[in-house]
Amino acid sequence: MAVYDSHLTPNDTEVSYCGDSDNDRTFQCFTPSVNYTIGSVDIKIRKPATGSIGTVKVAIRATSSNQPTGSDLAVGSVLGSSLTTDNPPDWVNFSFSASYDLTSGTEYAIVAYTSGADVGITGIIEGSVGSSYSGNAGYSDNGGSTWNNFAATDILFRTNGTATAGVPVTEAYVAKKLWGIGSDELWYESSSGTMAQLAASVGQLDTTDFLTAVEAYGKVFIANGTKLKV
Repeated sequence: MAVYDSHLTPNDTEVSYCGDSDNDRTFQCFTPSVNYTIGSVDIKIRKPATGSIGTVKVAIRATSSNQPTGSDLAVGSVLGSSLTTDNPPDWVNFSFSASYDLTSGTEYAIVAYTSGADVGITGIIEGSVGSSYSGNAGYSDNGGSTWNNFAATDILFRTNGTATAGVPVTEAYVAKKLWGIGSDELWYESSSGTMAQLAASVGQLDTTDFLTAVEAYGKVFIANGTKLKV
C-alpha cells in the first residue's frame, strides 16, 4: 500500500485524549484529493508508564460540520500493551479488518479510541501546534456523544491504501450473421441456419463480372465491375 494523505511535521505537542474508561477520544479530519481504497492508518501513540489502556482502535468515519459522525466505516486495532512508552513514539500501524473506498473531495475523520481502558489512564498521541494542515482536529470526553475542536492542534497521521478499481469495462456483444452471393443475388442469415434473399439485391449484381465483397461495420461493401453497392 502507498501513503495517500498525511500530516507528518512538526512533532511538537502531545494529546492525551484516548482512554480514561473509554470516554476520551481524539479525531483528525482529512479530505482525499483522489479516490482510493484505504486499508490502514498510522499514528504516533505511546502507552503510559503505568495502568492499562486496553485495546486501542483507529477508525474512519464520515463527518458533519468538520467533526466525526455515524459509526465506523473501517476500523483497526492493536493491544495497548504492545505500544512503547518511549517519548516520542514511532509510527503505529492500524490495519483495517475491511478496506473502504474513499471519495475525492469528501471529508472523513480519523478517530482514535479505546476499549477496556482503566479509569484516568490514556494513551498519548503525537501532534503539532499551529501547523498549516487544513483538516480540523479535536476530542471527546464522553465516549463520542459530543465533540470539541482543538484550538490549533493537528494529529500526525498517514493513510495507506491502493488505487480504487475503475468501473469495469462492459463486455462487448458481437452478433454474427452468414451472408453470401450467388445467382446474381445477395443472401443473408435471417435466423439461425436459415438463409434469405435480400430483395434489394435482385437485378443489381452480375456474378459473371469481377466481384469483390467485404463485410465491415455490420454492412457488406460490394465492388461488382463498375457497380459499387453497400
